[in-house]
Amino acid sequence: MKAWKKAAVTVSMIISMTAMAICANAEGHTSVDAYHDDVKIAVCLYSDSDNTAIEFIEGFDDVFGKYDNVTYQVFDAAGSTDTQISQLEDTIIQGFDAVMVQATDEEAIITSCQEVMEEGIPLISLNLAPNIGHAVCISCDGQNGGKELALQAIEDAGKDSGKWVFLAPPEGALSMKDMPFYGFKTYMDSLSSDWELLEMQCCDYTTEMGQTVMADMLTKFADIDFAFCANDEMAEGAAMACQAAGREEVNIYGASGSEKMLEYIEKGLCTGTMFVDNVQAGALAAKFALYAITSDVDMNVQSEKRTIYTDYYVVTKENTEDARADLRSWGIME
Repeated sequence: MKAWKKAAVTVSMIISMTAMAICANAEGHTSVDAYHDDVKIAVCLYSDSDNTAIEFIEGFDDVFGKYDNVTYQVFDAAGSTDTQISQLEDTIIQGFDAVMVQATDEEAIITSCQEVMEEGIPLISLNLAPNIGHAVCISCDGQNGGKELALQAIEDAGKDSGKWVFLAPPEGALSMKDMPFYGFKTYMDSLSSDWELLEMQCCDYTTEMGQTVMADMLTKFADIDFAFCANDEMAEGAAMACQAAGREEVNIYGASGSEKMLEYIEKGLCTGTMFVDNVQAGALAAKFALYAITSDVDMNVQSEKRTIYTDYYVVTKENTEDARADLRSWGIME
């Protein structure tokens, strides 16, 4: 049975924190009544086609759809940092009132994010955050969720020691502490005397690369207890590789909670995932954007990082129906 881990920080709490942290407007910030005047919001995503993005957009639509005066435009970086930097620069030129970003690289886009904020434009990040203070980051509680998934993996393995492999995110995302992959690896590192990490390879979040990398690992290592993948798409690819190699004994874990991943878990192709409420994340980001545009105070605080954590729970074969019910309630599946 599922048990949602509730968000510890709310929008109203972030607003209160910001009010205490800022005494005056930044020079570039000009408030606009985002609930009545025409405003436009840029959404710069790592990719606009993966399951996480689809769920974010559902959340945006739930909020922005209530306002005829609000429009938003999605910019797809397709995993390219150079493309995302260019897109962030374009949001300034095109005069967007707020910018949401899902970072391709937490360090490489810092300068572009600073330029956005220097124009007084509220900058909100979605799970993959730039390594600089900004208005707010909306993210899952990856440190705790990743640890819980690691504990589940060890329990499923049924022993106190063993070997595992890590299909990691792109190198520029590796140190993003709010992500499940960070929490998973950090906890497993604490058990390194008992649980040997055979290999870690950075991937691009795609099913195709997950399959290719896992196939390579299977040829190198005859004994693997489980594989952890930075997202569900890569986990699905890893499962295909295990099936093709006749290595069904390898347990496979992902993160996000897509409909396809639930099917893989039910069929025994994958073992578990961290189910994240990305629709809630999109809705929270949308609500915060409207507030930040309207506020007389510049919400960007570069001296600190503030995070709103969304809900999550670990999914195994025992509770996939709970996850399906949530996807239906969000309008992601029928």
